[in-house]
Formats: sequence, structure tokens, C-alpha cells
Amino acid sequence: MHLRLSDDELATLVEMVSLATEMAALNPNDTEQAGYARFEGIENKVLEAAKSTGLADIVEFDMERGKNRVTEKFQENAYFQECFNEVRNAVFWEELMIRLAERDLIQEIGPAAQRGAQ
Repeated sequence: MHLRLSDDELATLVEMVSLATEMAALNPNDTEQAGYARFEGIENKVLEAAKSTGLADIVEFDMERGKNRVTEKFQENAYFQECFNEVRNAVFWEELMIRLAERDLIQEIGPAAQRGAQ
């Protein structure tokens, strides 16, 4: 299968796979990281294709990992990074709300009653 993408479309695809790979890296249930490895493999292929086009300036090779990655400069202004930050922010506030509610519940009914309710 061959896809024909403009440089703008390929840049969007780079952002999409980068976001997906960053999200996959957060999955604590992927103990063997098999799912993450699949995402990372596709990301590497897309980044390799981007390097061979007019997008070579947004891709660099990470010697430590032995794979391509988007440059930090690109990430700073990329839409995918904004999306990723919004998700992290939403998760933080939701987790904080849950923990504060649990704390208030324990203060209200006591730790022993709260443990019995679980």
C-alpha cells in the first residue's frame, strides 16, 4: 500500500502518531510494552518517511534509543503536544478531585467505616 501525502499532511500524520505513541507510553497495564512497541514502530516508519521529504528539519535520530524522534523545537509548537498537555492536566485535576473527596469522606465517617464500605 502506498499513500501520497503532501508535506502538510505528512506533518499532521507525524503529530498524530507522536501523540498516539506518547499516550501509549502512559499505559501502566502494558507490562510487556507490546502495545507501545507497535505504536513506536509505526511512529519510526512515519518519521523515517518524513526525514526523506521536506520535513527533515523536524526529525532527528535518537542514538540512545536507536530510533527517530521529532525534535524538541518541533514539539514546543506542535498541536499534539498541546493535546497531550491538556490530557495530563485533565487527569491531574480529576485525580485531585477524587483524592480530596476520599479524604473528606474519611474525615466525615472515619477511617474504619470507610474501609468497611469498600
